[in-house]
Amino acid sequence: MDTQVKRRVDEEWVYLIQEAKKIGLAIEEIQAFLTSNGDQKMINKP
Repeated sequence: MDTQVKRRVDEEWVYLIQEAKKIGLAIEEIQAFLTSNGDQKMINKP
């Protein structure tokens, strides 16, 4: 992965985590959501 792309992705993740914390979510809750969301996407794939 290109360094600029990786930096951009990292910045977006940091922003999302900061916003989630502002609304009272814990890192564990964010991780659980992302994991379950990913599982659903895999289940729904044809």
